[in-house]
Amino acid sequence: MTDDLEPLSPQEGIESFLRHREVSVRQSTLYNSKTRLNFFRAWCAEREIENLNELTGRDLADFVSWRQRDVKPITLQKQVSTIRMFLRWAADIEAVTEGLAEKVHAPELPDGSEAKDVHITQEHADELLRYLMRYHRGAETTSCSRFSGERACDEVRSVRST
Repeated sequence: MTDDLEPLSPQEGIESFLRHREVSVRQSTLYNSKTRLNFFRAWCAEREIENLNELTGRDLADFVSWRQRDVKPITLQKQVSTIRMFLRWAADIEAVTEGLAEKVHAPELPDGSEAKDVHITQEHADELLRYLMRYHRGAETTSCSRFSGERACDEVRSVRST
C-alpha cells in the first residue's frame, strides 16, 4: 500500500463509482456497469482483497484469467473495459496507484467476433419497409443504405410498388 493512497474497500469503491456515473449515463449503461463490476467485486471477495490500494497488475491478470474461463472473448473485453474505467476513476480519487488501469488487458478478439449474423425473413423485411415508407418519409433511402448488397435496394423498389 502506498502512503498517499486513501483506503477504500471494493464494495464501497464500486458503489461510489456507480453513484458518480449515474448522472451522466443511461440507466441501461449503469445496469451493465453494475453487472460487470459485480464479478470484479466477487473476485475481490474470493481473493480476500479488502482494500483497493492492494491491487496490482498481477492481481488484474489473475482476474482476467478467472473470468476468461466463463465468458466469451467479447464479453470479457467489455468487462475489462468497465473495470479499466472504474480503476481510472479510483486512481483519480487516490484509491489505487496511478496507471493501474492500463495494466488490465483483455485477450485479442478474432476478426469478426464482434459482428452478429442476424437474418430476417423476406416477409418480415417487406413488412418493416412498408411500415417505414408509410410512417417515416425518406426511410427507404436509410433502409437501403443499412442493408448490404445490391439486391436490398431492388427489394425496396419492389415493396414500394406493392
